[in-house]
Amino acid sequence: MQHVENPADWGGALFNYSPGVDAPGLLSLPGCNSSPEGPHNWDVAALRSRPASIKPIRNQRTGSLSYRVTVTIKGKQRKKQFADLAEAQATQADWELERTLAAGALRPKITRLTHEKLRQAEAAEELLSGTEFSLIDAVRHLLRNPPAKRMEITFDDGYRRFLEAKKEHISLRQLGNYESAARRFAVFIGANTLLGDITTDQVVAWLKSLKCGKKSWNTYRDDLGALFAWFAAAPRYWISEKSPVDAVERFRKRHTSPGTPERLSVSQCRNLMVYLESERPQWVTFFATALFVGVRPDGEMSGLAAAIGREGMKKYVSDDRIQIGASFAKDGKPRTVPLAENAKRWFECYPITAESIRPGNSYEYAAIRERFKIPYDGLRHTSETACAVLNGVVTATKRHGNSPTIANNHYLSEMTPEEAKDFYAIFPTVARFVS
Repeated sequence: MQHVENPADWGGALFNYSPGVDAPGLLSLPGCNSSPEGPHNWDVAALRSRPASIKPIRNQRTGSLSYRVTVTIKGKQRKKQFADLAEAQATQADWELERTLAAGALRPKITRLTHEKLRQAEAAEELLSGTEFSLIDAVRHLLRNPPAKRMEITFDDGYRRFLEAKKEHISLRQLGNYESAARRFAVFIGANTLLGDITTDQVVAWLKSLKCGKKSWNTYRDDLGALFAWFAAAPRYWISEKSPVDAVERFRKRHTSPGTPERLSVSQCRNLMVYLESERPQWVTFFATALFVGVRPDGEMSGLAAAIGREGMKKYVSDDRIQIGASFAKDGKPRTVPLAENAKRWFECYPITAESIRPGNSYEYAAIRERFKIPYDGLRHTSETACAVLNGVVTATKRHGNSPTIANNHYLSEMTPEEAKDFYAIFPTVARFVS
């Protein structure tokens, strides 16, 4: 088949309004004179479908000419082909009338509404379809129940209310993550900044100021985003606009692959433990467990404390080993960690209890980490590095709960055997910390 001639010559194909008297062979409505600008004597809402059209088609094999009529009515397309032009035009007129009446785009009424207002009214009717409300009912309801005005709530007050509301429903670890992100953001923007005044640019500037990797960027972004989602949700509606976090870039997983884990030097480890003994003795057991045993400081440490409190010490701690249960191990697999000689000495002086491995709050922990520049999971990374160097990859991964590939790629080349021996030679002391 071959299309021939210009479809506009057949009338009705170029208008998104019902055809008028100037469309040859098609339906004309009384008093409506169409033009390329639309009818002249009343406002008309443009239809969402194209007018019924006729396209001449020539059969390449026989050379005969036929006429195909096409229209879309209520979302369903119709096509029909005629050998006679008059029949095609009659069908076009019938279908165009049906299309016009179905869509209700033309009304023989005088109205003050513009095209845009009519389109909005049509959209409102569609939103209300299937409900018991008419358009006027919806308007009356809105006028009687106007949206709440913007709440003048500061970010500092907002995030504290968030933490109070969430503390009974999420883990202490996640609550601490939210608190850490919110507290740092509050310091950056000013605690008295109103929620409604916070912008995406401020969120981005804060994330950049952290100078963190892409994975940590995503974590801080998501934690802050959870707060703003709660601010915006019913029944609060503390922010009326879109969350300022939504437009902040979130890196895809393939862009957040971890590099070589950061660890502490042996001198950092020694100074850390000396400082804790002399200045913060209540934290010694926690740091010794993370640094010399390799227990993850967050989930596994709190899980071990809870398990000891619930089931007793004997199942999880003995003189020469610590048992990490499957219920709180990161990989969901139980593991037994033999204690090195220095770890045994530390726990003789500072015994493991449910309280001693959960000694304080996140502020104290953050202050110690900041003082000694301890990177994320740096305690555990240091432990596994020393273990891998002296005892081999297989032993290190069994004791620390990860894969040999990770240990082989990340830990073996990061410490010399001499440094590893010095690490395991860090014992309790009463010497004062020297900066």
